[in-house]
Amino acid sequence: MQLGQIQCWLDATEVKNDDDDNANKKNQPNDRDNCDNIGHAVKRRRLNPNTPPSSSPKNPNYNQIASPPKRPLDGEPPRRQNVQMGIMADLSSPSFPSASEQSPSSSRRTPSPQKHLRTLALNPRGLGVRDMYDVKYIKARPQILRKLLLDIEAFSDGQGIVAKDVQDALATAADTDDMFTWALRAGAVNLSDNKELLGRTPPPSAVRKVMKAACQCNTRRHPEANWNLEVHQRILDMAFRPQEETDFENLIDFMGCTTASIIREYGNSTPFNKVDFCIYVEPENDPSISPAFQTAASFVRGIMPQEVLGFTDFPPLDGRFITLSIATMKPSDHFEAAELQLAIWDMARWAFLRRLAELRSGPPNATGADANDRPEVKLPEFLPGIIVQGHDWYLVITTMEGDKTVLWEHVAIGSTRKPRGVYQIVRTLQYLEKWAREVHWPWLREMVKGIAEVYTGLPPEIRDEIWQLCLPRRVLEIDYPVLGPAWSEYATWQNGRPPVLTRVCREARRVAQRHGGFYRLPVTPSPLAEARTRFWHQLKLDSVHLNLHTTFSPSPGSDGLTPLSRALGNCWNMADSLSFTRELFHYYEDPDLENLHKVADYATLAARTGESFRVVFVGISIHLTTAQVTSSGLFGHLGDELIQRVDLDAFDVLKKYHRLFCLSQTQFEDDRARFALLSPSSPFRKSHRKWMRRAQSMLLASACNGPISAEEAPYLDTFWMRACCAEPWDRYVEPQDFLGSQLYAAISSGCFVPNYDNALVKRWIAGFPTLVPTVLFRACITDE
Repeated sequence: MQLGQIQCWLDATEVKNDDDDNANKKNQPNDRDNCDNIGHAVKRRRLNPNTPPSSSPKNPNYNQIASPPKRPLDGEPPRRQNVQMGIMADLSSPSFPSASEQSPSSSRRTPSPQKHLRTLALNPRGLGVRDMYDVKYIKARPQILRKLLLDIEAFSDGQGIVAKDVQDALATAADTDDMFTWALRAGAVNLSDNKELLGRTPPPSAVRKVMKAACQCNTRRHPEANWNLEVHQRILDMAFRPQEETDFENLIDFMGCTTASIIREYGNSTPFNKVDFCIYVEPENDPSISPAFQTAASFVRGIMPQEVLGFTDFPPLDGRFITLSIATMKPSDHFEAAELQLAIWDMARWAFLRRLAELRSGPPNATGADANDRPEVKLPEFLPGIIVQGHDWYLVITTMEGDKTVLWEHVAIGSTRKPRGVYQIVRTLQYLEKWAREVHWPWLREMVKGIAEVYTGLPPEIRDEIWQLCLPRRVLEIDYPVLGPAWSEYATWQNGRPPVLTRVCREARRVAQRHGGFYRLPVTPSPLAEARTRFWHQLKLDSVHLNLHTTFSPSPGSDGLTPLSRALGNCWNMADSLSFTRELFHYYEDPDLENLHKVADYATLAARTGESFRVVFVGISIHLTTAQVTSSGLFGHLGDELIQRVDLDAFDVLKKYHRLFCLSQTQFEDDRARFALLSPSSPFRKSHRKWMRRAQSMLLASACNGPISAEEAPYLDTFWMRACCAEPWDRYVEPQDFLGSQLYAAISSGCFVPNYDNALVKRWIAGFPTLVPTVLFRACITDE
């Protein structure tokens, strides 16, 4: 089974973040802070100034709530108070994840629905809006959609909207109420022969109550919640809950869901991602459901994000399948807002259905057959939805064109201003109930059963091998930032979270827990430190990056080790390879520094961690969406290896990261400049080779200052050479003349170099870890 084919299958189980992220969203710094580059200070801002600004500041983050005096001054005319949103409300307001909204200088106001729609229209995975009766697309409609629209248009014309068993009641109502005279017209086109409608057409008295409530809500300017309670819910009762119902009549039912939110794996958080009512399938009320389906549903739930068999984590909808969604609004609200509201909700619904279809198609053939040979699973041809604006009800349709969702607007289906309009609405809802019961529910049922058959049919050892291939090989950071340049705390923590595999399903989580778990550093950081010391670590898979700042010093009373040696002592038993920033050797390059610590323990500790050290010369941040990170393949199979280390000489790989950087909508000049350093002709490449030689010399110097055996002592006389020697007799340096800091200073300044012909130099260099110049790439997620 090829890895690329497995990745195609596992796209269906890719998730972005766990539930714990929600608690940290309020405290996330901006993108610049999240992905602070090497060598740039993390600036802290004071959220609440000591004194309020004397004038209206340009930065909206400093708006303060005006505080009027308790009493106006004598003779002072009344003034209108300008009440502004405070900083905390401003920072917590949601924003749409577009390039303009992510800019630190952009406004934090909630964009208008028109702006959201324009942004989504430009996104290849976004939303297009079309007119239902655009002549260019009428012939392209699928046959089942054309029939549905023709039938609903007939209801809008008053055809077949009431059952024959209410004919007498309508005639009686028409005798006293002119609004019911339409029921007495010749031809009786309003009557339906459909036996399923018997007992399900509301009586005139119930219709009058709905009309009265709608009139009150309209004339008294009631809020949307009152319209839902007094009008819309009564109509849904008429359509879906017959007065004399049996146990199995409510296979299709409804509920209010104004607080239901989309699971993050299926859509982005926006101010417009909620609807008001959902029509759903209750599987327990389907008499044809067998115990085998319940077992299959339990299995599929286990492999879905957050173990929810749906695209919303709304508890009342748990175990129920949404078939139709309704967005409502007051008469004075903009229609575009409700369109956007329903469209974003249906985009998440389509994402859920695509996941089901991908899982149903199964993994690639274990013999190596192409993934395209798997059985094709077709998505539904359309999904209906309803928008209600005050009295008026409209049908909308969403379809999929590639990765883009298309919203077709709209067909008027009735109004609560007149009795006939109420019957038209109820009849249309009952028709959509039939579509949900006879078309959509069988598709969903087959998906669930088919997924269980595909997955449970794989041998356990094959499934276990697939999950192991998806385990990340991550670079964990040990971070002691102080008042100076360092990576941000949030970015460090983000990379140390449990892997995506722990949130896919129970089986995958067991595999992840078998290979890793939480690890806490044994040494408590300095009181000034702000880093997290608890990481998810996989002992045989992960590596460690020492992201220490160069100004870190041991606290009073400590063992006096340097930052690098202290950190090595903490993490040498954690991983097979180690990296650190070039700045950790800063004191090797300054001959004037005093009180240099001994570093003889470097080589000993390094030998335990592996055969090489990676020295990070350049750190580059690439700001990407979760989809870009996952699809690039440069940050792990499931996009949860957010830090990558690449050899400085791997030009082909560096080009791939540069192409990905060019796709980013957020690019900083510092990162562009660092990419320029990587050019093969850049002078930087010569300087880094010189630095590598100096660093190796320093490791040799630390060994010279350590314990020397009697066998090694004779070799010290010819250990060091002057960098520029005119006479052979003067080329070697007497060790007793340069000890401790003098030797470090001489080597740092380039005066002395090792004698690579010396047998002791060769032996020690062979035992030292190799220093590998490295570029560190960090993926900064912009849509979290």
